[in-house]
Amino acid sequence: MEDKTNTFHLILAPPAWGKTHKLFSMIKKGKHHWIFLSPLRALAEEVAAKDQALSISTHSVSKQDCKKQLKAFFARPSGLFISTVESFCFDTFDNFKDFPVTFIFDEFHLFYKWGLDFRPQLLEALYQVANMKANVLGLTATANTELLQFVETDLTLGFDQVEIENFGNQTLKYWPHKYYLYHPYFSRSLVKRFERELLLKESGCFLFFCEYRAQVHLMKARYQALGFKALGCVGGEVAHFLADLKETPSPDIIFSTTVLSHGVNLPTPTKIFFGYPVADKDFWIQMCGRGGRKGERYQVFTYDAYVIPGRIKKSRHYLSTFLSDQLASLLTLFSNQH
Repeated sequence: MEDKTNTFHLILAPPAWGKTHKLFSMIKKGKHHWIFLSPLRALAEEVAAKDQALSISTHSVSKQDCKKQLKAFFARPSGLFISTVESFCFDTFDNFKDFPVTFIFDEFHLFYKWGLDFRPQLLEALYQVANMKANVLGLTATANTELLQFVETDLTLGFDQVEIENFGNQTLKYWPHKYYLYHPYFSRSLVKRFERELLLKESGCFLFFCEYRAQVHLMKARYQALGFKALGCVGGEVAHFLADLKETPSPDIIFSTTVLSHGVNLPTPTKIFFGYPVADKDFWIQMCGRGGRKGERYQVFTYDAYVIPGRIKKSRHYLSTFLSDQLASLLTLFSNQH
Protein backbone atom coordinates (compact mmCIF):
# COMPACT_ATOMS: atom_id res chain seq x y z
CA MET A 1 0.00 0.00 0.00
CA GLU A 2 2.94 2.35 0.52
CA ASP A 3 3.27 2.91 -3.24
CA LYS A 4 -0.46 3.55 -3.81
CA THR A 5 -2.54 6.67 -3.28
CA ASN A 6 -6.19 7.09 -2.30
CA THR A 7 -6.75 3.35 -1.89
CA PHE A 8 -9.02 1.63 0.62
CA HIS A 9 -7.81 -1.87 1.49
CA LEU A 10 -9.93 -4.04 3.82
CA ILE A 11 -8.32 -7.08 5.46
CA LEU A 12 -10.66 -9.70 6.91
CA ALA A 13 -9.07 -12.19 9.31
CA PRO A 14 -10.38 -14.10 12.35
CA PRO A 15 -9.62 -13.17 15.98
CA ALA A 16 -6.13 -14.28 17.11
CA TRP A 17 -4.94 -14.40 13.48
CA GLY A 18 -2.12 -11.96 14.31
CA LYS A 19 -3.22 -8.85 12.39
CA THR A 20 -1.40 -6.44 14.73
CA HIS A 21 1.80 -8.50 14.77
CA LYS A 22 1.91 -8.68 10.96
CA LEU A 23 1.20 -4.95 10.80
CA PHE A 24 4.18 -4.14 13.05
CA SER A 25 6.43 -6.32 10.91
CA MET A 26 5.36 -4.44 7.79
CA ILE A 27 5.83 -1.03 9.44
CA LYS A 28 9.34 -1.92 10.66
CA LYS A 29 10.47 -2.82 7.15
CA GLY A 30 9.12 0.26 5.34
CA LYS A 31 9.95 3.96 5.22
CA HIS A 32 6.47 5.31 5.54
CA HIS A 33 4.16 7.14 7.95
CA TRP A 34 1.26 5.15 9.39
CA ILE A 35 -1.59 6.57 11.51
CA PHE A 36 -3.47 4.01 13.61
CA LEU A 37 -7.00 5.11 14.58
CA SER A 38 -9.00 3.05 17.05
CA PRO A 39 -12.68 3.39 18.02
CA LEU A 40 -11.74 2.22 21.53
CA ARG A 41 -9.25 3.92 23.85
CA ALA A 42 -8.31 0.63 25.51
CA LEU A 43 -7.32 -0.86 22.15
CA ALA A 44 -5.23 2.18 21.23
CA GLU A 45 -3.40 1.99 24.55
CA GLU A 46 -2.84 -1.75 24.17
CA VAL A 47 -1.36 -1.36 20.68
CA ALA A 48 0.92 1.38 22.02
CA ALA A 49 2.03 -0.90 24.86
CA LYS A 50 2.80 -3.75 22.42
CA ASP A 51 4.88 -1.38 20.35
CA GLN A 52 7.03 -0.01 23.17
CA ALA A 53 9.81 -2.50 22.48
CA LEU A 54 9.93 -1.49 18.81
CA SER A 55 10.22 2.25 19.52
CA ILE A 56 8.55 3.15 16.22
CA SER A 57 5.36 4.73 17.48
CA THR A 58 3.99 7.96 18.87
CA HIS A 59 0.94 7.71 21.12
CA SER A 60 -1.55 10.56 21.45
CA VAL A 61 -4.17 10.57 24.21
CA SER A 62 -5.82 13.99 23.72
CA LYS A 63 -6.38 16.54 20.97
CA GLN A 64 -4.07 19.01 22.64
CA ASP A 65 -1.39 16.38 22.96
CA CYS A 66 -2.03 15.30 19.36
CA LYS A 67 -0.98 18.63 17.81
CA LYS A 68 2.45 18.55 19.42
CA GLN A 69 2.98 14.83 18.88
CA LEU A 70 1.89 14.94 15.23
CA LYS A 71 4.44 17.63 14.35
CA ALA A 72 7.22 15.56 15.97
CA PHE A 73 5.95 12.44 14.21
CA PHE A 74 6.24 13.91 10.71
CA ALA A 75 9.71 15.25 11.52
CA ARG A 76 10.81 11.59 11.53
CA PRO A 77 11.32 9.65 8.26
CA SER A 78 8.83 6.93 9.23
CA GLY A 79 6.84 5.48 12.10
CA LEU A 80 3.46 4.72 13.59
CA PHE A 81 1.12 7.29 15.18
CA ILE A 82 -1.54 5.82 17.51
CA SER A 83 -4.71 7.63 18.54
CA THR A 84 -8.44 7.28 19.08
CA VAL A 85 -10.71 8.98 16.56
CA GLU A 86 -11.87 11.57 19.08
CA SER A 87 -8.30 12.44 20.08
CA PHE A 88 -6.92 12.80 16.57
CA CYS A 89 -6.40 16.39 15.34
CA PHE A 90 -7.50 16.39 11.70
CA ASP A 91 -7.03 20.17 11.49
CA THR A 92 -3.32 19.83 12.32
CA PHE A 93 -2.95 16.91 9.93
CA ASP A 94 -3.98 19.22 7.05
CA ASN A 95 -0.50 20.75 7.30
CA PHE A 96 1.05 17.37 6.53
CA LYS A 97 -1.42 15.89 4.03
CA ASP A 98 1.18 16.04 1.25
CA PHE A 99 3.27 13.43 3.11
CA PRO A 100 2.76 9.83 1.94
CA VAL A 101 0.69 8.34 4.76
CA THR A 102 -1.58 5.35 5.38
CA PHE A 103 -4.39 5.44 7.92
CA ILE A 104 -5.19 2.20 9.75
CA PHE A 105 -8.81 1.86 10.89
CA ASP A 106 -8.77 -0.92 13.49
CA GLU A 107 -11.96 -2.91 14.22
CA PHE A 108 -13.42 -1.41 11.07
CA HIS A 109 -16.86 -2.97 11.58
CA LEU A 110 -17.31 -0.69 14.61
CA PHE A 111 -16.62 2.40 12.50
CA TYR A 112 -19.56 1.42 10.34
CA LYS A 113 -22.01 0.05 12.93
CA TRP A 114 -21.44 2.70 15.59
CA GLY A 115 -20.91 5.43 13.00
CA LEU A 116 -24.46 4.93 11.73
CA ASP A 117 -25.86 5.19 15.23
CA PHE A 118 -24.51 6.80 18.39
CA ARG A 119 -20.98 7.75 17.29
CA PRO A 120 -21.30 9.46 13.88
CA GLN A 121 -17.77 10.90 14.26
CA LEU A 122 -16.40 7.44 13.39
CA LEU A 123 -17.80 7.48 9.86
CA GLU A 124 -17.06 11.19 9.55
CA ALA A 125 -13.38 10.42 10.20
CA LEU A 126 -13.39 7.90 7.36
CA TYR A 127 -14.93 10.43 4.96
CA GLN A 128 -12.43 13.08 6.03
CA VAL A 129 -9.52 10.79 5.26
CA ALA A 130 -11.06 9.90 1.88
CA ASN A 131 -11.26 13.61 1.01
CA MET A 132 -7.57 13.97 1.86
CA LYS A 133 -6.71 11.40 -0.84
CA ALA A 134 -4.84 9.28 1.72
CA ASN A 135 -4.59 5.50 1.83
CA VAL A 136 -6.71 3.56 4.32
CA LEU A 137 -6.14 0.05 5.66
CA GLY A 138 -9.21 -1.38 7.41
CA LEU A 139 -8.83 -4.33 9.80
CA THR A 140 -11.64 -6.50 11.12
CA ALA A 141 -12.60 -10.08 11.89
CA THR A 142 -16.27 -9.61 11.08
CA ALA A 143 -17.92 -7.93 8.12
CA ASN A 144 -21.57 -8.69 7.43
CA THR A 145 -23.27 -8.33 4.04
CA GLU A 146 -24.35 -4.76 4.77
CA LEU A 147 -20.82 -3.66 5.64
CA LEU A 148 -19.31 -5.35 2.57
CA GLN A 149 -21.90 -3.64 0.38
CA PHE A 150 -20.98 -0.29 1.95
CA VAL A 151 -17.31 -0.90 1.17
CA GLU A 152 -17.92 -2.10 -2.39
CA THR A 153 -20.37 0.68 -3.34
CA ASP A 154 -20.28 3.78 -1.12
CA LEU A 155 -16.51 3.85 -0.60
CA THR A 156 -15.84 3.72 -4.33
CA LEU A 157 -17.17 7.28 -4.41
CA GLY A 158 -14.44 8.47 -2.06
CA PHE A 159 -11.49 6.28 -3.03
CA ASP A 160 -9.89 5.69 -6.41
CA GLN A 161 -9.46 2.02 -5.61
CA VAL A 162 -11.18 -0.36 -3.17
CA GLU A 163 -9.69 -3.77 -2.37
CA ILE A 164 -10.87 -6.58 -0.07
CA GLU A 165 -8.54 -9.35 1.09
CA ASN A 166 -10.33 -12.20 2.87
CA PHE A 167 -8.33 -14.51 5.15
CA GLY A 168 -11.45 -15.56 7.03
CA ASN A 169 -14.61 -13.53 7.68
CA GLN A 170 -17.09 -14.12 10.52
CA THR A 171 -15.19 -17.18 11.68
CA LEU A 172 -12.75 -18.24 14.39
CA LYS A 173 -9.17 -19.38 14.12
CA TYR A 174 -9.57 -21.55 17.22
CA TRP A 175 -13.04 -22.98 17.74
CA PRO A 176 -14.23 -24.09 21.19
CA HIS A 177 -13.54 -27.79 21.74
CA LYS A 178 -17.04 -28.04 23.20
CA TYR A 179 -20.09 -25.84 23.34
CA TYR A 180 -23.43 -26.10 25.11
CA LEU A 181 -26.52 -24.63 23.49
CA TYR A 182 -29.39 -23.41 25.70
CA HIS A 183 -32.88 -22.43 24.59
CA PRO A 184 -33.64 -18.78 25.54
CA TYR A 185 -36.82 -19.92 27.33
CA PHE A 186 -34.66 -21.76 29.88
CA SER A 187 -32.18 -19.05 30.83
CA ARG A 188 -32.13 -20.17 34.45
CA SER A 189 -30.56 -23.46 33.34
CA LEU A 190 -27.51 -21.65 31.96
CA VAL A 191 -27.10 -19.62 35.15
CA LYS A 192 -27.32 -22.79 37.26
CA ARG A 193 -24.72 -24.44 35.03
CA PHE A 194 -22.44 -21.43 35.46
CA GLU A 195 -22.76 -21.58 39.25
CA ARG A 196 -22.05 -25.31 39.28
CA GLU A 197 -19.02 -24.97 36.99
CA LEU A 198 -17.67 -22.13 39.14
CA LEU A 199 -18.01 -24.17 42.35
CA LEU A 200 -16.19 -27.10 40.76
CA LYS A 201 -13.51 -24.99 39.07
CA GLU A 202 -9.96 -25.98 39.96
CA SER A 203 -7.99 -23.56 37.77
CA GLY A 204 -8.30 -21.08 34.94
CA CYS A 205 -10.53 -18.06 34.45
CA PHE A 206 -14.19 -17.87 33.40
CA LEU A 207 -15.61 -15.04 31.27
CA PHE A 208 -19.30 -14.15 31.66
CA PHE A 209 -20.90 -11.66 29.25
CA CYS A 210 -23.75 -9.57 30.66
CA GLU A 211 -26.30 -7.57 28.66
CA TYR A 212 -26.38 -4.52 30.94
CA ARG A 213 -23.85 -2.53 32.94
CA ALA A 214 -25.88 -2.90 36.13
CA GLN A 215 -25.72 -6.70 35.80
CA VAL A 216 -21.93 -6.57 35.66
CA HIS A 217 -21.72 -4.56 38.88
CA LEU A 218 -24.30 -6.71 40.68
CA MET A 219 -22.75 -10.05 39.71
CA LYS A 220 -19.24 -8.86 40.48
CA ALA A 221 -20.34 -7.76 43.98
CA ARG A 222 -22.31 -10.95 44.56
CA TYR A 223 -19.50 -13.35 43.71
CA GLN A 224 -16.89 -11.29 45.52
CA ALA A 225 -19.09 -11.60 48.62
CA LEU A 226 -19.12 -15.37 48.09
CA GLY A 227 -15.32 -15.39 48.22
CA PHE A 228 -14.46 -15.59 44.51
CA LYS A 229 -11.85 -13.38 42.85
CA ALA A 230 -14.32 -11.59 40.58
CA LEU A 231 -13.64 -8.62 38.31
CA GLY A 232 -16.00 -6.53 36.18
CA CYS A 233 -15.68 -4.32 33.14
CA VAL A 234 -18.10 -1.96 31.37
CA GLY A 235 -17.72 0.68 28.70
CA GLY A 236 -15.78 3.77 29.79
CA GLU A 237 -14.13 1.93 32.69
CA VAL A 238 -11.59 -0.28 30.88
CA ALA A 239 -8.62 1.55 32.43
CA HIS A 240 -10.03 0.90 35.91
CA PHE A 241 -10.58 -2.77 35.00
CA LEU A 242 -7.00 -3.15 33.75
CA ALA A 243 -5.74 -1.66 37.03
CA ASP A 244 -7.84 -4.23 38.94
CA LEU A 245 -6.52 -6.99 36.68
CA LYS A 246 -2.96 -5.93 37.45
CA GLU A 247 -3.69 -6.32 41.17
CA THR A 248 -5.54 -9.62 40.58
CA PRO A 249 -3.78 -11.23 37.59
CA SER A 250 -5.49 -14.62 38.06
CA PRO A 251 -9.19 -13.95 38.67
CA ASP A 252 -11.75 -16.74 38.99
CA ILE A 253 -14.32 -14.92 36.90
CA ILE A 254 -14.60 -11.77 34.80
CA PHE A 255 -18.02 -10.22 34.19
CA SER A 256 -18.28 -7.85 31.26
CA THR A 257 -20.48 -6.21 28.68
CA THR A 258 -19.39 -6.47 25.04
CA VAL A 259 -16.58 -4.01 25.78
CA LEU A 260 -14.14 -6.89 26.39
CA SER A 261 -15.05 -8.63 23.13
CA HIS A 262 -12.48 -6.54 21.24
CA GLY A 263 -8.77 -7.02 21.69
CA VAL A 264 -8.03 -6.09 25.31
CA ASN A 265 -5.55 -8.62 26.74
CA LEU A 266 -7.17 -10.96 29.26
CA PRO A 267 -6.22 -14.17 31.01
CA THR A 268 -7.31 -16.75 28.44
CA PRO A 269 -10.73 -17.98 29.62
CA THR A 270 -11.27 -21.72 29.89
CA LYS A 271 -15.05 -21.27 29.78
CA ILE A 272 -17.13 -18.47 28.22
CA PHE A 273 -20.73 -17.89 29.28
CA PHE A 274 -23.22 -15.78 27.32
CA GLY A 275 -25.68 -14.39 29.85
CA TYR A 276 -28.17 -13.36 27.15
CA PRO A 277 -29.01 -14.12 23.49
CA VAL A 278 -26.68 -12.01 21.32
CA ALA A 279 -28.66 -10.83 18.29
CA ASP A 280 -25.63 -9.72 16.27
CA LYS A 281 -23.54 -12.51 14.73
CA ASP A 282 -20.48 -10.22 14.43
CA PHE A 283 -20.50 -9.45 18.13
CA TRP A 284 -21.05 -13.14 19.00
CA ILE A 285 -17.98 -14.11 16.94
CA GLN A 286 -15.88 -11.39 18.60
CA MET A 287 -17.04 -12.44 22.08
CA CYS A 288 -16.47 -16.14 21.43
CA GLY A 289 -13.06 -15.25 19.99
CA ARG A 290 -11.80 -14.27 23.45
CA GLY A 291 -11.15 -17.95 24.08
CA GLY A 292 -8.25 -19.99 22.76
CA ARG A 293 -6.16 -17.02 21.64
CA LYS A 294 -3.09 -19.27 21.38
CA GLY A 295 -4.88 -22.51 20.66
CA GLU A 296 -5.86 -23.36 24.25
CA ARG A 297 -8.92 -25.57 24.78
CA TYR A 298 -12.04 -23.76 25.94
CA GLN A 299 -15.79 -24.31 26.26
CA VAL A 300 -18.70 -22.04 25.36
CA PHE A 301 -22.15 -21.90 26.99
CA THR A 302 -24.51 -19.94 24.77
CA TYR A 303 -28.09 -19.31 23.59
CA ASP A 304 -26.95 -18.66 20.03
CA ALA A 305 -26.34 -21.17 17.28
CA TYR A 306 -24.28 -19.19 14.80
CA VAL A 307 -21.72 -22.00 14.59
CA ILE A 308 -24.28 -24.81 14.27
CA PRO A 309 -25.59 -25.47 10.74
CA GLY A 310 -29.13 -26.75 10.31
CA ARG A 311 -32.20 -26.90 12.54
CA ILE A 312 -31.90 -30.64 13.28
CA LYS A 313 -28.32 -30.27 14.53
CA LYS A 314 -29.46 -27.30 16.62
CA SER A 315 -32.21 -29.40 18.24
CA ARG A 316 -29.70 -32.13 19.01
CA HIS A 317 -27.51 -29.62 20.82
CA TYR A 318 -30.46 -28.40 22.91
CA LEU A 319 -31.14 -32.02 23.94
CA SER A 320 -27.46 -32.80 24.54
CA THR A 321 -27.07 -29.76 26.79
CA PHE A 322 -30.28 -30.58 28.70
CA LEU A 323 -29.13 -34.16 29.37
CA SER A 324 -25.65 -32.96 30.35
CA ASP A 325 -27.16 -30.54 32.88
CA GLN A 326 -29.45 -33.21 34.36
CA LEU A 327 -26.55 -35.62 34.75
CA ALA A 328 -24.39 -32.95 36.38
CA SER A 329 -27.22 -32.09 38.80
CA LEU A 330 -27.64 -35.74 39.80
CA LEU A 331 -23.92 -36.17 40.36
CA THR A 332 -23.81 -33.01 42.48
CA LEU A 333 -26.80 -34.22 44.54
CA PHE A 334 -25.23 -37.64 45.00
CA SER A 335 -21.89 -36.19 46.14
CA ASN A 336 -23.61 -33.88 48.63
CA GLN A 337 -25.50 -36.81 50.18
CA HIS A 338 -22.26 -38.70 50.68
